[in-house]
Amino acid sequence: MALLAVAQFLFVFDTTGFAVALPLVARDRGPAIAGPTWLLSAYSVCFAALPVLAGPLGGPSGSGGR
Repeated sequence: MALLAVAQFLFVFDTTGFAVALPLVARDRGPAIAGPTWLLSAYSVCFAALPVLAGPLGGPSGSGGR
């Protein structure tokens, strides 16, 4: 349970940092970035999908795999 809490904290912390930096990135890149909100959404989905994909890979070699 503690691992899930740490993972959730890191996800929120990282996404918040990205959201804070997003206006600076949009200002520096100008009209090259069509929708900064889409960047945040895509980043969040990719970042959240990594543990889902890593679970089955770690399953056979984890503590429950024999």
